[in-house]
Amino acid sequence: MFMKKLFFLVLCVGFVSTSHAQSSLSKGSSLVNVGAGFLPGIGGNASYDYGLIDHWGPGLFTVGGYFNAAVHTDKSGSLKYKRTKLFFAPRASYRYSINTKFEIFGSVMIGLLVKETPSEYQSYGAFGLMGGCRYFFTKGFGVFAEGGVNYETTCLNVGVSFAF
Repeated sequence: MFMKKLFFLVLCVGFVSTSHAQSSLSKGSSLVNVGAGFLPGIGGNASYDYGLIDHWGPGLFTVGGYFNAAVHTDKSGSLKYKRTKLFFAPRASYRYSINTKFEIFGSVMIGLLVKETPSEYQSYGAFGLMGGCRYFFTKGFGVFAEGGVNYETTCLNVGVSFAF
């Protein structure tokens, strides 16, 4: 699974020039993402990022929040049932602009996972890592694709981004 994610990231970077340029995001700017999630279940996600430190190295450091809701089909013996999982977390991200329209990013999250079992709801702390890319069509609108691990909701997310 790691190799597929690494291939995806390399593929994203390969489609753009390698010259560094300032993106439409900077210190004090905000970014709202809304998307759909896939693998292993189907769900939706939303996140908010705030530009905290500009030019941290060659990129931008952001902080914000993340929410993901997913439905999975699980088996327990001969029983087959649907399970809902919710993940809420603060998120820190590092963004590197390849050019004015394209960026790659990595995020880390520590939050709360709530999941449904056949008889009850369980909640516990959860950790997540995510990496992806974003393409801006205009200064305030773009699309993103990201892959994540270890938070038990959806591992591949795609959607739209609004910067302001």
